Amino acid sequence: MQMSREEQHAKKAQEIARKMKEQGLPEESIIEITGLTTEELSNLV
Repeated sequence: MQMSREEQHAKKAQEIARKMKEQGLPEESIIEITGLTTEELSNLV
């Protein structure tokens, strides 16, 4: 199953946000840079 461009972009943003979170960057910065919502960021494993 092929992902749409929007789905691919969202998946990449989540991967980047996960790495940024692991590095200890502030959530506000991660949200601003990736465009994720606070809820989306909170749901990352």
